[in-house]
Amino acid sequence: MDDEPDIRDSVKRWLQFAGLRTHLAVDGMECLQLVNDVRPDLIVMDVLMPRMDGLTAIRELRGGSELSTTPILVLSASLADENEAYIAGANRVLAKPYQGRQLINTVKELLSDEQNVSDDLVSNS
Repeated sequence: MDDEPDIRDSVKRWLQFAGLRTHLAVDGMECLQLVNDVRPDLIVMDVLMPRMDGLTAIRELRGGSELSTTPILVLSASLADENEAYIAGANRVLAKPYQGRQLINTVKELLSDEQNVSDDLVSNS
Protein backbone atom coordinates (compact mmCIF):
# COMPACT_ATOMS: atom_id res chain seq x y z
CA MET A 1 0.00 0.00 0.00
CA ASP A 2 1.19 3.44 -0.87
CA ASP A 3 -0.60 6.66 -1.69
CA GLU A 4 2.06 7.51 -4.30
CA PRO A 5 1.03 5.91 -7.63
CA ASP A 6 4.61 5.72 -8.97
CA ILE A 7 5.87 3.86 -5.91
CA ARG A 8 2.80 1.62 -5.81
CA ASP A 9 3.22 0.73 -9.49
CA SER A 10 6.95 0.11 -9.07
CA VAL A 11 6.41 -2.27 -6.17
CA LYS A 12 3.67 -4.05 -8.12
CA ARG A 13 5.94 -4.49 -11.16
CA TRP A 14 8.83 -5.87 -9.11
CA LEU A 15 6.63 -8.32 -7.23
CA GLN A 16 4.91 -9.48 -10.40
CA PHE A 17 8.33 -9.86 -12.02
CA ALA A 18 9.12 -12.26 -9.16
CA GLY A 19 5.99 -14.26 -10.02
CA LEU A 20 3.82 -13.00 -7.18
CA ARG A 21 0.19 -11.96 -7.43
CA THR A 22 -0.53 -8.48 -6.04
CA HIS A 23 -3.54 -6.53 -4.83
CA LEU A 24 -3.19 -2.78 -4.32
CA ALA A 25 -4.61 -0.32 -1.80
CA VAL A 26 -3.94 3.40 -1.50
CA ASP A 27 -4.20 3.85 2.28
CA GLY A 28 -4.51 1.98 5.54
CA MET A 29 -8.32 1.92 5.56
CA GLU A 30 -8.46 0.44 2.08
CA CYS A 31 -5.79 -2.08 3.08
CA LEU A 32 -7.81 -3.31 6.06
CA GLN A 33 -10.85 -3.84 3.86
CA LEU A 34 -8.83 -5.54 1.13
CA VAL A 35 -6.89 -7.94 3.34
CA ASN A 36 -10.11 -9.21 4.90
CA ASP A 37 -11.35 -10.13 1.43
CA VAL A 38 -8.08 -11.40 -0.06
CA ARG A 39 -6.34 -13.02 2.95
CA PRO A 40 -2.81 -12.35 1.63
CA ASP A 41 0.33 -14.22 2.60
CA LEU A 42 2.21 -10.94 3.04
CA ILE A 43 1.43 -7.23 3.30
CA VAL A 44 3.77 -4.51 1.99
CA MET A 45 2.99 -1.23 3.77
CA ASP A 46 4.07 2.39 3.53
CA VAL A 47 3.94 4.55 6.66
CA LEU A 48 2.72 7.98 5.54
CA MET A 49 -0.68 7.77 3.85
CA PRO A 50 -3.96 9.71 3.94
CA ARG A 51 -7.05 8.63 5.94
CA MET A 52 -5.16 5.97 7.92
CA ASP A 53 -1.38 5.73 8.11
CA GLY A 54 0.47 2.45 7.83
CA LEU A 55 1.40 2.24 11.51
CA THR A 56 -2.25 2.51 12.55
CA ALA A 57 -3.19 -0.13 9.99
CA ILE A 58 -0.48 -2.45 11.34
CA ARG A 59 -1.73 -1.98 14.90
CA GLU A 60 -5.27 -2.79 13.73
CA LEU A 61 -4.06 -5.95 12.00
CA ARG A 62 -1.99 -7.04 14.99
CA GLY A 63 -4.79 -6.24 17.43
CA GLY A 64 -6.63 -9.49 17.14
CA SER A 65 -7.76 -9.79 13.55
CA GLU A 66 -7.56 -13.16 11.81
CA LEU A 67 -4.56 -11.74 9.97
CA SER A 68 -2.62 -10.91 13.13
CA THR A 69 0.22 -13.25 12.15
CA THR A 70 0.43 -12.24 8.47
CA PRO A 71 3.97 -10.96 7.77
CA ILE A 72 4.17 -7.21 7.18
CA LEU A 73 7.00 -5.50 5.31
CA VAL A 74 7.17 -1.74 5.81
CA LEU A 75 8.81 0.55 3.26
CA SER A 76 10.10 3.67 5.02
CA ALA A 77 12.30 6.67 4.34
CA SER A 78 12.61 7.60 8.02
CA LEU A 79 14.65 6.00 10.79
CA ALA A 80 12.02 7.13 13.31
CA ASP A 81 9.31 5.45 11.23
CA GLU A 82 11.45 2.33 11.06
CA ASN A 83 11.54 2.05 14.85
CA GLU A 84 7.82 2.81 15.14
CA ALA A 85 7.05 0.18 12.50
CA TYR A 86 8.72 -2.54 14.55
CA ILE A 87 6.92 -1.36 17.68
CA ALA A 88 3.59 -1.46 15.78
CA GLY A 89 4.24 -5.05 14.72
CA ALA A 90 6.05 -5.01 11.37
CA ASN A 91 8.18 -8.07 10.65
CA ARG A 92 10.71 -6.22 8.50
CA VAL A 93 11.44 -2.68 7.38
CA LEU A 94 13.09 -1.84 4.06
CA ALA A 95 14.62 1.63 3.91
CA LYS A 96 13.81 3.88 0.96
CA PRO A 97 15.36 4.19 -1.50
CA TYR A 98 15.82 0.49 -2.11
CA GLN A 99 16.66 -1.60 -5.13
CA GLY A 100 14.06 -3.85 -6.72
CA ARG A 101 16.16 -6.91 -5.96
CA GLN A 102 16.24 -5.94 -2.28
CA LEU A 103 12.45 -5.78 -2.27
CA ILE A 104 12.10 -9.17 -3.94
CA ASN A 105 14.68 -10.82 -1.68
CA THR A 106 13.08 -9.40 1.47
CA VAL A 107 9.61 -10.51 0.38
CA LYS A 108 10.87 -14.00 -0.45
CA GLU A 109 12.62 -14.25 2.94
CA LEU A 110 9.40 -13.33 4.72
CA LEU A 111 7.36 -15.74 2.62
CA SER A 112 9.83 -18.58 3.16
CA ASP A 113 9.14 -18.29 6.88
CA GLU A 114 5.43 -18.88 6.25
CA GLN A 115 3.62 -22.18 5.79
CA ASN A 116 0.95 -22.71 3.11
CA VAL A 117 2.09 -19.83 0.93
CA SER A 118 -0.17 -19.11 -2.04
CA ASP A 119 1.86 -16.20 -3.42
CA ASP A 120 -0.86 -13.62 -2.69
CA LEU A 121 0.31 -10.18 -1.61
CA VAL A 122 -1.30 -6.90 -0.71
CA SER A 123 0.77 -3.82 -1.38
CA ASN A 124 0.22 -0.18 -0.65
CA SER A 125 3.61 0.84 -1.91
